[in-house]
Amino acid sequence: MELLQKLLLGGGVLIRSVRSLVIAVCLLVLMHLFVMTIIIVDGHSMDPTLQDHEGIVLNKLARTDTLQRGDIVVFHFPGDPKRNFIKRVTGLPGEAIQVKNGNLYVNNVALEESYLPTDVQTTITDNDFVTTTPVTVPESSYFLSGDNREKSNDSRAFGFVDQRFIIGTAMFSVWPTFEVYTRPYYPPKQ
Repeated sequence: MELLQKLLLGGGVLIRSVRSLVIAVCLLVLMHLFVMTIIIVDGHSMDPTLQDHEGIVLNKLARTDTLQRGDIVVFHFPGDPKRNFIKRVTGLPGEAIQVKNGNLYVNNVALEESYLPTDVQTTITDNDFVTTTPVTVPESSYFLSGDNREKSNDSRAFGFVDQRFIIGTAMFSVWPTFEVYTRPYYPPKQ
């Protein structure tokens, strides 16, 4: 009992240092599990916004909030939950999504996506989930798109992503450069 009291309440410099180190490690582990973490982007589906091997800080608290259009999210791939994907929220619960004329349409209005290069076309194949016929995003689900539309396996192919699969939202890049991610402006609907 005396040793336990000494470890918890007192002791010399060594015991206080070890106690501080253990507390710091516990706090870091809790932050990593529940608040934020660093992930490394693997692939080119979010070019030019995110580069392959870019290190970003992920806000894990955002997974319980209502996401907004333009948020960049990391999620467990529904077909294989051991794999994580990173995409942008382009369709919200209750919205009608369709692809036509090289654009993504939300509720029959072309989505203005300023983060995409001007020559990018949003296309579909015969096997895709989303077609030129509108499909409605279910409650608690999202339509997610890669910024590199030609090389992105996204909701056009695998369908909507339930909120329970979302790990968190990208806050900022820490490597190779520092950049804070802001939600893009979407003009109001006419």
